[in-house]
Amino acid sequence: MKLKDNVRTIAKTKKHLYNKIMSENTILEKILDEVQNLKKGQQRLEVEVQSLKKGQQRLEVEVQSLKKGQQRLEVEVQSLKKGQQRLQINVEDLKTEQQKQGKDISEIKQQEDTLEIKVSLLQKFEKESHVQIVGMLVDSNEANGEEQKKLEKRVKFIENHLQIPRSE
Repeated sequence: MKLKDNVRTIAKTKKHLYNKIMSENTILEKILDEVQNLKKGQQRLEVEVQSLKKGQQRLEVEVQSLKKGQQRLEVEVQSLKKGQQRLQINVEDLKTEQQKQGKDISEIKQQEDTLEIKVSLLQKFEKESHVQIVGMLVDSNEANGEEQKKLEKRVKFIENHLQIPRSE
């Protein structure tokens, strides 16, 4: 009986060990499946990491391009600032010139007023002189007219005296 009991115990132990081994094999298979899944996941992650690295490199290139563009813009802004400063200087110069021209215009207007007064005085003087000259010419013509008459009388007298025929 002992032998039977021992055989039964051995069979039970064997069955128990077989079940345990099978159970462990199932667990190992599950673990291996999980390891395979983890490897596949790791491979996907490695592919994604590579993709991210490429994306990062593209972004770094774009950032460098943006930095260069920003530097160009900064240079252009500095150029514009210098141009604006030159324009402000030119505007100040123009304002100064305009003020000078304003003073010159004021002086010209004063000289124009003075010239108009002088022209007016000259016109008045010329008019008075003209009136005097016309008066003198009238007086001279009247005097000449009288002298002419006297001369004609003398010529007539001489012609009559010398008996020269008249030519008219």
